[in-house]
Amino acid sequence: MKKINVLAAIPCIAIFAGIFFGNRVTPYVLGVPFLLAWMMGCAMLTTVALLIIDSTIRDEHDETNGETS
Repeated sequence: MKKINVLAAIPCIAIFAGIFFGNRVTPYVLGVPFLLAWMMGCAMLTTVALLIIDSTIRDEHDETNGETS
């Protein structure tokens, strides 16, 4: 399995782990319930992961001069 596929799976795993890990309301993070803060963090993590994946794919594409293998 390519490392890029593992990087794409990390946000999905984090979102589903949050259901079991953060299914509580009492601890507040910046004034919002913990699960909502967890999901907002996962959304940011997904954005960063997709930016890394996109830049990696573009670099690979530029190295091959646009040729597909």
